[in-house]
Amino acid sequence: MREIKFRGKYITPTGKTGAWHFGNLLTADDVDGKQTVYIQEEGNCYCIDPNTVCESTGVTDNYGEDIYEGDIVLVDGK
Repeated sequence: MREIKFRGKYITPTGKTGAWHFGNLLTADDVDGKQTVYIQEEGNCYCIDPNTVCESTGVTDNYGEDIYEGDIVLVDGK
């Protein structure tokens, strides 16, 4: 069974998106019913822009890097 991994861009305190974070996907409901998305990476939780969340496909590229949903890949030079 493969490990299910996610990635998403961190939301900075000023509301801008920052660096990519990789790990487990967590969600929490606010008092108003609004859902907040987090990624748990190496023991830390990061608030993530929900529009940037992607799941790993379980496939790696030639360099051993994970390929995520929405990635654009080059196949045989095409």
